[in-house]
Amino acid sequence: MKKYSRFCFILASLGVLVTVFSGCEKDDDILPARTVLAYIIAENSLSGYDEENITDMMEGMGKGDGEELNLLVYQDNKGQSPVLWKIEKNNRNKVSKVAVKRYDEQNSVDPEVMRNVIREAFSTYPASEKGLILWSHGSGWLPSPNYTENQGVGVIPRKRAFGQDGDHWLELWSLRSILEQTGVHFNFLLFDACHMANVEVAYELRNVTDCLIASSAEIMGNGFPYATVIPLMNKRQLDLPSIGQAYMDLYDGRNNYYGGTISVINTRRLTELAALYRQILANTRALDNEIAAAEIQEFGRMVTSRTSYRNFFYDLQDYVSLISPAMAEESDALLKQIVLYEGHTDRFGFTNSGGEIIDIRKSCGLTVFIPQKNNNQYYQLAYHRLQWYEDVY
Repeated sequence: MKKYSRFCFILASLGVLVTVFSGCEKDDDILPARTVLAYIIAENSLSGYDEENITDMMEGMGKGDGEELNLLVYQDNKGQSPVLWKIEKNNRNKVSKVAVKRYDEQNSVDPEVMRNVIREAFSTYPASEKGLILWSHGSGWLPSPNYTENQGVGVIPRKRAFGQDGDHWLELWSLRSILEQTGVHFNFLLFDACHMANVEVAYELRNVTDCLIASSAEIMGNGFPYATVIPLMNKRQLDLPSIGQAYMDLYDGRNNYYGGTISVINTRRLTELAALYRQILANTRALDNEIAAAEIQEFGRMVTSRTSYRNFFYDLQDYVSLISPAMAEESDALLKQIVLYEGHTDRFGFTNSGGEIIDIRKSCGLTVFIPQKNNNQYYQLAYHRLQWYEDVY
């Protein structure tokens, strides 16, 4: 599902910004500043929103005088064969969508397919910087319906992992492997998909991208405001927090939407966070009953009467503050170096089909799974496969 929050700006120190965004300066005047590929998997209930977003991308490409961006869109829409488009502007300021390659019908979450599309896009259109937009359904680190290691634990819950092409999904560890095997290192990776701003996702992808832009909660079907975001990507100096602010400007409650959350995450500091979190867990005596009794800020909600994302996505800093007050200040200081931008509305959600509204009291910009809060063996088995689990527990 796609996602929402109220604006709350967190300014990282100038030194960190320079470090994280140093790769945003052109170091080869021959190449364009950046190539961005939007990998859109709409062979699902989001079909139609992809066309709206591509139209917005074209509008955004026509704004301003920037010539820093190669904008590519891989589009797999329901009932149509996939196409790789290039959105470009001519010297008369006319924007067009040009088919670079048309594919036979294929599964866009098949590892070989996805790997080849990404490789081809960035080798055909080289640039000093590289960005990847991953657009589809999402549910963070959670395993997909195709995850079979249930070992007799009963009915497999229908969570979406990332990407849905019909009855096919990608597990988080598979997505990491695909991106690693492309040989492309990304300056940023933007998830236009629900619940991807959790520490488990960011940690799994820390070696393939410098920054991650994602939401702790859901994202509405309308997705990112690309008419505003694309001009920001078409500047010589890339300012990723401004993309977060553009998102919040749309979902801050003034446009009849249901709220939203967004984070810009510096993945280069996540190994430090894992070490600190491991230390916190090793030195705390947080009992199951104490955890269950606490009102930890949660970003998962009941979406419909049959679909719930509760007990998966808890605010990391709120949890640390509860179980380790003595180390909360150190954790908060590190998170402010990692989360370069965080925005959220006061409330989020909608009530149709049995959904609920959640109040957002706190948000550090990263959520975390608390194994003691959800003892479903299916999720426990999948969680044990994550790099975050291996390095922290």
